[in-house]
Amino acid sequence: MSVTLGDLLAEPSLKLSLVVRGDPGALDAPIVWVHSSESIDPTPYLEGGEMLLVTGLQWPEELPKESSGAGQSAVASQAQMALQLDDVSGDAAQSNEAQSGKSQSEIPQLATQQPTQEQSTQQQSTQPTEAPQPAALQSFDKQPLVALRHYASRLADAGVRGIGFGIGVAHAAIPQWLVDQCEQVHLPLLSVPLETPFIAISKRVARGVSDGRRQEFAKLYHSQQQLIRSTRQIDPVRGIVTKTAQLVGGWAAFLNPAGSVRESSHHFLPVDVNGLSDALTFSKLGEAKFFQARGYDIAVLHVASPDHITLGYLVAGCKGEKGALDQTLCAEAATLLALSAGGSSRGIRALTHFRSAMTRDCLEGRSDTVVRYADDLWGGMPREPLEVLRIMGEDAAVEDAARLFEPFGSHIARATNPVVYGKLDDELWVVVSQGNAPEWLGQLAKDSRLTVGESSGCTWHDLARARHEAFQAGSQALASGAKSVRYGETGGAASLEAMVDPAAMRAFADLRLAPIANLVFDRSTGPRKEAAGSGGSGAVAGVGVGAGAGIGSGAAAAGGTGMVAGGAGMAGDDAVHAVDVVRAWVSCRGRVEEAARLLGVHRHTMTKYVAKVGRVLHMEMSDPGVMAELWYACRYTRFGKKQ
Repeated sequence: MSVTLGDLLAEPSLKLSLVVRGDPGALDAPIVWVHSSESIDPTPYLEGGEMLLVTGLQWPEELPKESSGAGQSAVASQAQMALQLDDVSGDAAQSNEAQSGKSQSEIPQLATQQPTQEQSTQQQSTQPTEAPQPAALQSFDKQPLVALRHYASRLADAGVRGIGFGIGVAHAAIPQWLVDQCEQVHLPLLSVPLETPFIAISKRVARGVSDGRRQEFAKLYHSQQQLIRSTRQIDPVRGIVTKTAQLVGGWAAFLNPAGSVRESSHHFLPVDVNGLSDALTFSKLGEAKFFQARGYDIAVLHVASPDHITLGYLVAGCKGEKGALDQTLCAEAATLLALSAGGSSRGIRALTHFRSAMTRDCLEGRSDTVVRYADDLWGGMPREPLEVLRIMGEDAAVEDAARLFEPFGSHIARATNPVVYGKLDDELWVVVSQGNAPEWLGQLAKDSRLTVGESSGCTWHDLARARHEAFQAGSQALASGAKSVRYGETGGAASLEAMVDPAAMRAFADLRLAPIANLVFDRSTGPRKEAAGSGGSGAVAGVGVGAGAGIGSGAAAAGGTGMVAGGAGMAGDDAVHAVDVVRAWVSCRGRVEEAARLLGVHRHTMTKYVAKVGRVLHMEMSDPGVMAELWYACRYTRFGKKQ
């Protein structure tokens, strides 16, 4: 278990105290190691994440402010004065030795020539530049002081977790300038008492690092065991991919050599795998690439067989910064995929065919024979009451929907009751518990490529009826363009309009009403007998009806209704199209008086209109079946005034 500054502060035996807290969360950051150094710049010896222990042996109590004149600090001036006094004493001693052979009378004279200490001090104060500064003092003045002024900032930039200052060795308390620097850069600062040796802190952190490594090893071993157990499933590739996503705390997918998704842990991946073409280019077998995209730490590993044949690519990711993904675990998963991907395709096909056969038996009412295989095929049987779902769409969409119901690889399938599913005639048929149906429908609705038909509630012995309802609901959904339809809820699951393609209905209407497409009546003349001396020319004084060129004479002779070709000579308000006559007739359910009022003609005239239409169409207008066909034909036809 990693040790933090907070853990060290909470350790009673260490007796540490917090002086500067630092950034929020700085006390909870893990410490990778402890380093002790008295160097004024220890950053070349650090890697980041360490705790630094110091005593400040060479540090002054106060850092002098930078001067704008000679540039010497007060501490340096005091040191320079001490060194110059030593030089003066040394010169005096050398002079005495040189004059040892002279007379005693000359010695007092030499002594009188040497300046007194007061005169020497006054001379140094008036002419400081004349005294040369020793090399050691110059180094102390320029380099150490500048380095100490940026001590805390350099440590913060190097990634140091915090500073532990040992008091009572060289300093009775932490220098205030160090406290100020740590507060400015938000670097944690701890006070270490004299009775706490630095080695005790180092041992505490070392034990934590060792425990953390053991825990990481135990976690890795446990994860490897789970990955190995996932290969025992009927579909080991799907099991490995799903388990990898769970263990890394994110998502995973196995791509085929062409870069298309073969198996994935989630129905929708947060990263577009089609845009990973550059990442799928490897120069050698077994290579791995790690990068970040859309806030995810992603790994792409090349999966190859022992014969050096490319089987695909494992792509895994989790939310976080670079390094958040367990790369070692992903490498283990890629190795297991290399061993499992080659021989699993034949077993998958056999499993798919067996599921389809057992699903067909259930839908045909033979569920008793399926119970013995349910645990191996679907993880069990759903509980009554049940519903049947008919799922339609493109092949790829149906395959994705089948993965959603996979009991060994889908999170939702494990969280709810088992489902019975299989692919029949390029469609996916599913039997679910009625209580879980809304959740499944919500998951299926996320894929816009799918169309779903839903039955009403049923039992195991009533699945044949539910299958018929799901089929009808699915057909209505396809005809209406809806994504999901439940049988009986819209009132049109059994209607002809919902079951038949609208284009087919329009074609039926045009063919049925084509014989009367050009038939027009003249309501201004009313029904009269044929005028004398017409000569069969088709010109009459009575009701004019035209059904095309040359039809007038034949019609006059046949019925004496007085038809005219094309309705020539009729005003626009007096012309009545035969299709409108039929529309009024069927909308009034064959009642002559209501249809006559609807058209604004006499009831006898309406009777003759209907009789004429029946003769042209060769239909018995009072037959209920004929009226039903004509009703649909009038709804979809392009003839007449009302489209």
